[in-house]
Amino acid sequence: MTEVLDAIMRAGLKSPKIVTLMVTNGCNLSCLHCWPDSRSLDTVPPVPKDTIRRLIKEFTLLGAEEICLTGGEPLTHPDWFEILSFTCSQSGLDRVRLQTNATLLTEVHIEALGSIDFKGLTIQVSLEGATAETNDRVRGAGSFEQVFRGLKLLTEAGLGQQVVVAFTETQQNFADIPRLLQLLDGLGIGRIMSGTLVL
Repeated sequence: MTEVLDAIMRAGLKSPKIVTLMVTNGCNLSCLHCWPDSRSLDTVPPVPKDTIRRLIKEFTLLGAEEICLTGGEPLTHPDWFEILSFTCSQSGLDRVRLQTNATLLTEVHIEALGSIDFKGLTIQVSLEGATAETNDRVRGAGSFEQVFRGLKLLTEAGLGQQVVVAFTETQQNFADIPRLLQLLDGLGIGRIMSGTLVL
C-alpha cells in the first residue's frame, strides 16, 4: 500500500477521501434517470463479498474517510448486511453511506440496521416527489408507496436522524419540493439532498 500511496503522490494526486462502491448492478426498479443503467436482478450477478471487502480494506488503508455502498440496489446483494457491518467496522472511516431505494426494507432489515453501532452511518433513500404521481413517473408504479413505507419503518425504529433523502430535480417534480419538505418533516426526517437537474 505504501507503494501505491507513493505512486499517487508522484503523479501529483491525492488519495481518495470519498469512495463509492457499486456492490451490484442488479436492481428491483427501472428508474428513467438511472446513470449506471442497472438491470434486472436475474441478469446481473452481485460483486463477490470477498472482492468488496478487499476493496474496502484497501481504500481505507489509502486514507478514505467515507465509503458509500450503492448499486443497483444494494439490498438485493445477498451479503448486504455483512458488507455494511464490515465497512462500518473499519478504523479510520468517519462516514459510511448506504444508498437504497428503500422499497425492499422490512422489519428484519430495520432491526439489522439498528444493530450497527457506528455513529457515522447514513441511510440515503431516493425519492422523486411528494406524491405517487411525481415519484412513480420516474421510479415506476407503486414505488412511492413502497418508499414511504420504508421511510416510516426507519423513523419508527428511531433511525430518522440517520436518514437523508436524495431528490433528483426534474421539470415535472420541481414544484413538489415544498410539499416534500413538509412530508419528510412530518416523518421526523430532517435532511434532504438535491442539486442534480434532469430535464
